Amino acid sequence: DGNVLEYTTGPNSGDGQIVIEEFDPITMRISGTFRFNAQKVGTVGPDENPVMNFQHGYFYRVPVVPSL
Repeated sequence: DGNVLEYTTGPNSGDGQIVIEEFDPITMRISGTFRFNAQKVGTVGPDENPVMNFQHGYFYRVPVVPSL
């Protein structure tokens, strides 16, 4: 319908959890799950949800880059 809805997470905006289920120290890769709630940016219209909820996210073998 041409409408764009924007949701955000960050300090004081939304919440969530990341669970690292596997870490490979040889390849420096992690795998696990995540979930989060993102809050709508701006005013919430009558047909819009104020929170977008993701419950079953997965990540697999994501490279870990050590900070310097």
